[in-house]
Amino acid sequence: MVDMEVIDFDESEVWNEVCIESIKYKNKNFDEWCDLLALPAFDVQNLEEVEFANKEAMRLTELISSNCSKTKGTFYLAKAAYTNAMHLAKNKIIEEIEQSGVKRLPSQDNLERMALDKCLKEWRVMLKSEIIYEFWQTHSYKLNQIHTRLTSLNIIKNIESKQLVI
Repeated sequence: MVDMEVIDFDESEVWNEVCIESIKYKNKNFDEWCDLLALPAFDVQNLEEVEFANKEAMRLTELISSNCSKTKGTFYLAKAAYTNAMHLAKNKIIEEIEQSGVKRLPSQDNLERMALDKCLKEWRVMLKSEIIYEFWQTHSYKLNQIHTRLTSLNIIKNIESKQLVI
């Protein structure tokens, strides 16, 4: 993985690629998931292809909804673990300072920074789980847009098929 302290504008594309390749969910990175979640191209004039697209969209709905709910739960658990770790770290820092005889405690901002230094693992897990959850939320939104379009196509195809029968 690339070690970057400061990312300037020119490096954003490299950073984007690093993130896409390095963050994995169920042993697949975001590019691999995007390939699996793509609805195949189809001819909107062909009723059989529209029906196939509907079936594929239903399969994707189950996959995306399931993973979205799982990653939401994972994110909330990671967030709770991070919050708890921060609370414990702050209490321990305060206790250590009080036991050392120092009369003045650090400001809340400094205490927060000191606690964060002790909770970096929990912070990283929370951040990664949030990114993965956002990925699935985005695909859920995308699929809702596809469903809207497919519904319109189904209505048009039903009207056309009824006119052919008449």
